[in-house]
Amino acid sequence: MKFQHDKDTTGRCSVEGHNAEKVFRDSLNFYAGEDAVLSETVQQQWDGIDVQSMVLGSFDVKARKRGNRWEKLPQDKYIWVEFQNVGGGKGWLYSRADYLAFEQEDEFIVVGRKEFKEMCEVLCDLSGNVDSANKAIYKAYQRKDRKDIISKIKTQDIFDYIKFFILPKNI
Repeated sequence: MKFQHDKDTTGRCSVEGHNAEKVFRDSLNFYAGEDAVLSETVQQQWDGIDVQSMVLGSFDVKARKRGNRWEKLPQDKYIWVEFQNVGGGKGWLYSRADYLAFEQEDEFIVVGRKEFKEMCEVLCDLSGNVDSANKAIYKAYQRKDRKDIISKIKTQDIFDYIKFFILPKNI
């Protein structure tokens, strides 16, 4: 049975998340093949990273998100980062996953979770909360009636500051 948080009243977030995980898994299997050996073209995209180990690591896949609840379609300019979850516990930034895979329109951006966490901790000011999702770029934001602490970073920050790997969608 698919997980659906009680705050996800429509089930939309759950469906989007599960769909992104399926597309990621299918794409990784397509490019990795049965022997989990990525094609030479794909291997060259992540210079200096042991892609073979990456295939065997654990992933937390993040579906595309809207910039705020009123936007109809997801966007790729920003990535929402969860420092603290809706229950007040540690957010996915502090999970045990080896890698994070951020869904984009035509691909996934795969990063090492620890390096991504360190970057976000430097970029984001969590000292006080802003009052709207539109102001949450590098600032702490807490949604009404939730205990989460989330922030937005620019997707470009990944390309500018840390190692990444682009996994094309196989759809």
